[in-house]
Amino acid sequence: MLKKRDYVELIERTRKLVDDLNRLKDNKYFIIVEGKRDKAALENLGLTLPIICYNDPGFHNNIIESDFQKVIILTDWDAEGKELNRRIRIELENYGIFVDDYYRKRSREIFKYFGDTIEGLNAKLSRIYKEISGLSR
Repeated sequence: MLKKRDYVELIERTRKLVDDLNRLKDNKYFIIVEGKRDKAALENLGLTLPIICYNDPGFHNNIIESDFQKVIILTDWDAEGKELNRRIRIELENYGIFVDDYYRKRSREIFKYFGDTIEGLNAKLSRIYKEISGLSR
């Protein structure tokens, strides 16, 4: 079980990651997630970087018509999400788009405490906030 300082550090690391990702906005970066709930979860964390859903019917057109040159793939970290990450990477590299793994790895290091899904982040963070407020020093 994590202690209060561990929870606080986890929240701070999450905020720092979101801030760092938002700073990439001017560098032609975008994020790809699996679906709308994943996108909503990241937006609820405060992410303002453009997010494209892989499951949207217009996904390929959005990629081809965009001027984005670099992508961060944030699919789930379970076996299915890892396989989808691999397939998306191949597609994007065929379009000449650079796939940046640094932020996927960094987000996994932080979010591993929240489970294997992107869409579950907000619920887990809400529980952490409640846990912090209920813990004594």
